[in-house]
Amino acid sequence: MRKIKLIAPDPIPLISLTWSEGRIFDLWMIVHTLSGMALACGIWLLPLPTTFDYPLVLVLLIAWEIYEIAAGLTEEVENLTLDIVFGLIGFSFVYEKMLTDASTGYAWAIGVAFLACNALLNFLGWRAYRKRGK
Repeated sequence: MRKIKLIAPDPIPLISLTWSEGRIFDLWMIVHTLSGMALACGIWLLPLPTTFDYPLVLVLLIAWEIYEIAAGLTEEVENLTLDIVFGLIGFSFVYEKMLTDASTGYAWAIGVAFLACNALLNFLGWRAYRKRGK
């Protein structure tokens, strides 16, 4: 009679300096931070009362994580939570430090720059994900 060897999945490391998932840090955290930074520019440009800005970005970041789950991506709870936290940190830094007394043109310029960096890193992360075959 043959024995079946069960192979446990590789444990997820605490920190990953690659596009592979880390429990508390991986390169995707940079993408989520840039997303928050771009959202700061976009929300700053909207004619909304400032009392809605932080709740709106929080809802958008949570909605993105829900979308990732619906799309079949699995993450550790710590990683998912920190994705939102890093997005909020990026948002807060740009909103509070870079957009205070900013012009509309400046907000557009840095917003486009953040989006461009975000798009590049998303592409690199997606490509690494595809190479892993997941």
